[in-house]
Amino acid sequence: MLEITALCGIDQADTGLLASSMVLRDSRCATIWVDPSTAFLGRMSALISDGVGWQDSLEIDAQDCLTCSYLNALRVCIERVVRLGRHDLLALRLAPSVEADAVLESLCATLDPEHARLDTVVGVLKAGAWLDDLSGGDILGERGIGVQAEDDRPVATIIAAQVSSCDLLVLTEGSCSEDELAALSALAPGTPLLLGADLLALPMLTLARTGRHQPRCLGAFERDGLLDWSADVPRAGSSLQVVRWKSERPLHAARLSDALEALADRVIRSAGRIVIASTSDRWTRWDSAGESLSLGDLGPRDGDTAISRLTFLGRELDVHSIRGLLDSCVLTDEEYNAGPSAWHDYEDPFAVDISESDIDETEGN
Repeated sequence: MLEITALCGIDQADTGLLASSMVLRDSRCATIWVDPSTAFLGRMSALISDGVGWQDSLEIDAQDCLTCSYLNALRVCIERVVRLGRHDLLALRLAPSVEADAVLESLCATLDPEHARLDTVVGVLKAGAWLDDLSGGDILGERGIGVQAEDDRPVATIIAAQVSSCDLLVLTEGSCSEDELAALSALAPGTPLLLGADLLALPMLTLARTGRHQPRCLGAFERDGLLDWSADVPRAGSSLQVVRWKSERPLHAARLSDALEALADRVIRSAGRIVIASTSDRWTRWDSAGESLSLGDLGPRDGDTAISRLTFLGRELDVHSIRGLLDSCVLTDEEYNAGPSAWHDYEDPFAVDISESDIDETEGN
């Protein structure tokens, strides 16, 4: 059985250092690196190596879909390691530009459980920097970590995906602030933290063969927010705050669209699921990180329950303002009593995109 430890982080040097440490300390460990930036050439480059000098370079045909190409390249490399039979541990370095949760969920769904399994996901964050990245509006291309120079995806979404998908979080370069610790407590409750870590000296027992990983899925949005954020009041000394909101009535899409900018004020991360009146037979996913907010279709809504639930994490949030804004978006008595046949005719700025894509509305702060 090939046990896989996935290493993710926006600093390629950090995950590379951690992978090197693992292969040098375990002769049965190999590492894989797939470079998505080569896809524009029609081929995706990959390298498999270990700590005893063996390596294998591959060129894998790229598809029109970059994510599909990347996943296919990972699968090809993993199958190559399994067939060789030389290794029983794999340090899989994820590219900084990929969203870890989505990639790993898809990868898990296609692994042959008799030969390989995802055992541990390790995230590497830079203390003093990662929370600013999660809060800000930087884009991948400008930071030089995108698939290409024009990559305009937010860094915040990559950080958010990393934090939510990891079984172990390693924080390097100094001590964490109270806000950072509070954010991790809210966003990744129960996830072990290694603070001020030396990447070359992390115990192998914490990095590999832990049996910790449990695949995440969109079902995580079914409760009070992303991964059921646990703390209403983060740590003492922190400026962070968690605000929860719920409603048993659908929301009017046009009023919600008008409220988005105000709802983003001071919010670092928000998530949950809502029911929009004009598409009241379906769930809508709400997911924001930094200055990026997306709404996406979560599929048919079963049963009569239409409870919308959202959770917000941010600095010194105005609880009454957030709840008041959202309450103003809920259908009024007159609108609610008109029934679904009337709701479906309401103005809906999100409707066209929701029918065509998983990511439907992007707004800036």
